[in-house]
Amino acid sequence: MRIGIKFERTGMSKFVSHLDMQRVFSRAIRRSGIRAVYSQGFNPHIILSFAQALAVGLETTGDYMEFSAQEGEENIASKLSRVMPPDVKIAAVGKLEDKGKKLMAAVESAEYDIYFGAGVAEKLRAFMAMESYMLQNKKGTELDARSLVFDADIEEDHAKLVLSLSSKASLSPFTLMEYLAPGENIRIVRRELFTNIDSEAKPLSALFVENILN
Repeated sequence: MRIGIKFERTGMSKFVSHLDMQRVFSRAIRRSGIRAVYSQGFNPHIILSFAQALAVGLETTGDYMEFSAQEGEENIASKLSRVMPPDVKIAAVGKLEDKGKKLMAAVESAEYDIYFGAGVAEKLRAFMAMESYMLQNKKGTELDARSLVFDADIEEDHAKLVLSLSSKASLSPFTLMEYLAPGENIRIVRRELFTNIDSEAKPLSALFVENILN
């Protein structure tokens, strides 16, 4: 059965690379005693994947991964919680449709909390008033950043932004803020990942067909 995990990464875990976080979960699943599904071949390993890689230095309260467990496996949430590092917290566990989309293919957008100093809020408001704003991402691709910001709630010292994060087009909050407020001391937290269900944005956990509460 396919298992979806929603988890948080705070504190020092924000400096753990994506590859190392894969190792953290693989090791935790083995230590927990959960009967996971392994790959075939000479070097069998737990088959797992993450919804979206998280940039080093970024905190999150709404990240997701999935793996497959043997049918009838119970108490997955509590088993995992007991063996996770202190800065990685299991927030929710649920069953996924066996033939449903992979979580990484379902992600369409992400919500971020961005904390900043004086003057940045005005720059963000001016940006949101524009019809378009062209910039280059780290790969050198030119894109219209304004069209990739779906929602914004801007206060004087922080903002909540919903940015595109799909396979078709995505916008990094780091890239956006480097253009709008270069050199500013900014803290970013990814709060949630969203998918589209019936043309409406829903948290990725909406794909859990059954929540596992223990």
